[in-house]
Amino acid sequence: AHSMRMSFWKGEQKSFEGVLDLDFAGSVEEVQAGVRKIVTSHNFFCATRDGHIGCWYCGAHPVRKAAHDPRFPQDGNGGMEWEGILPFEHWPQKTDPAWGYFANWNNKPAADWPWAGFGQVFWGKKIIDDLEAREKFAAEEFGKIARRTAYHAYLADYFVPLLLQAAKGSEDPDVKRGVEILEKWDHMSVDGDAATAL
Repeated sequence: AHSMRMSFWKGEQKSFEGVLDLDFAGSVEEVQAGVRKIVTSHNFFCATRDGHIGCWYCGAHPVRKAAHDPRFPQDGNGGMEWEGILPFEHWPQKTDPAWGYFANWNNKPAADWPWAGFGQVFWGKKIIDDLEAREKFAAEEFGKIARRTAYHAYLADYFVPLLLQAAKGSEDPDVKRGVEILEKWDHMSVDGDAATAL
């Protein structure tokens, strides 16, 4: 037997109300008033004409036991019940960060977010690398950043150095050829590309 719980069960209408509020928001503060009503799990971003930005990871986030591992089913003896719902003030959120931007691509909403089940390597790193490289971008360049991020083999950033280190000193011709391919690779996934296959 198994059971499933949804923290927003029969409360979805609150999210509709919050999203409608966003349609009429004229400031970061008004956006924040709307997003705090949203009980379903979403990232919301805003940018105002006068130069303010904000980001909120919305939702009725359950406060789980410290031993809870979201990658696996939990013991059904009642010992893993939620300890409540995370208050809005503790949601991952930020307005006008000193670094000047937000970046997200299927990654944790914040580095210290404990309940996502993610590892240490993320697609979102490519966006950050691009944004950190320059101070200003033309609007059309963001499409290029999105494409680079979508096709970026982000695990290669972590694993390729390990593979090259493991292959160091090998005289096997296949290994040497693999090293040559990986050393020249820009970590972009391309169909039929030898490095992508490796």
